[in-house]
Amino acid sequence: MTPRFDPTINLGHLISLGGVIVVVGASLYLTDYRLNALERNVEKLSTVIIQAARTDERLKDHDRRLDNLERR
Repeated sequence: MTPRFDPTINLGHLISLGGVIVVVGASLYLTDYRLNALERNVEKLSTVIIQAARTDERLKDHDRRLDNLERR
């Protein structure tokens, strides 16, 4: 017995197609939401890193000043 192709479209096909469309749309929405959350976290982390670098430079400057005062 050879398989035959049935070109008809029934309700099961339409329900399956609708489910696929809903799942793809939901996954795109969730991916976009999570990506935006990650971008916000990266912005916060970059701000913290910049502040830490500035603090480190200030500490180095204070160390240099203390060294200069101790040498005198």
